[in-house]
Amino acid sequence: DELAIWTPEYNEGRVAEKWNISGDFTSMTLNIRDGITFHNGSKLTADDVVGMYELTYDKSNSHGGLKTLKAQFGDTVEDLKKNVVASGTHTVTMTTSKPFPHWEGFLGRASVPWYVPDWSYVKGVGPDEAAKSPVGSGSFKFAKHTAGESILVEAVENHWRQTPNFRQLEFQIVPEYATQLALLASKRGDLMAMSVDQ
Repeated sequence: DELAIWTPEYNEGRVAEKWNISGDFTSMTLNIRDGITFHNGSKLTADDVVGMYELTYDKSNSHGGLKTLKAQFGDTVEDLKKNVVASGTHTVTMTTSKPFPHWEGFLGRASVPWYVPDWSYVKGVGPDEAAKSPVGSGSFKFAKHTAGESILVEAVENHWRQTPNFRQLEFQIVPEYATQLALLASKRGDLMAMSVDQ
């Protein structure tokens, strides 16, 4: 799950149940929803949210939001840890030295999505292994990845938001547009992305 879905038109809390931005725009406090569990049964806490940002600072990471994070919280993981703090089991406090009017960008789809991983799991197996077999809290859980071919996820029964309407979802990796169309036409695929030109 992401922290929230936010656009100029609406906002919806997900992992972050609510948030408060200070009047001077130098801090934001997140209240993390109680009772969310990861697919492995561990409870999601504020430490996992802080870990999500820490993971973004990994040297091999090319996350689109890294430049924005560093501009607000500093260049190193140590800087980040001073400015993004689990101030309680279900509270995260973020501070910056100068006013920042776009705090919602750290919540979700305003700029790039921030998905909360099981931080204990990531630290235990390492980021590379966690990427091969991710553990999250969303309405679908990771089932299988066939490199260069597909990713399979399965519905989570009684998910805290909503149980999906179908049991499995497979993302097929098909780079050629003509092959994508052929899969769709032959009903071996259900949906595909398409540009305006296409």
